[in-house]
This record gives sequence, C-alpha cells and structure tokens, in this order.
Amino acid sequence: MADSEQTDAEQSVDVLLAAAGLDVPVEERQRLAQLYPALRKSADRFYTVDVGDEVPAAIYRAGEVGA
Repeated sequence: MADSEQTDAEQSVDVLLAAAGLDVPVEERQRLAQLYPALRKSADRFYTVDVGDEVPAAIYRAGEVGA
C-alpha cells in the first residue's frame, strides 16, 4: 500500500472512530487502517449498479400491481 493511501486510510479511520466516540489503541487503529481500503472498495460496489437509461424507483409500494 502506498504511503498516501495509508495516510488517507488512517485519517478516515480516525474520523470514523472519533465520530463514534471510540477511544481505540494505536495498534488497533493501525490494523483498522490496513483493512479500511478493502472494506471501502466493497461498500462502494453497492453504488455502482448499472441501470442504463432507467431511473431508479423513488417510491416502492409493496402489494401494488402494475401502473
């Protein structure tokens, strides 16, 4: 992992931990920073679904049939 990526990961982990109000030992923060890029990449894939020209449904009404 490049130094800049590690720095970005460390900063992201520090911000997330601070937002959660967690006081984590340095060793654990370093371990989380190593895991963060892969976790972030996995989470980002949820938002990369190709819907083509279709617009995602803004409202889902369970039980309604056809429009």
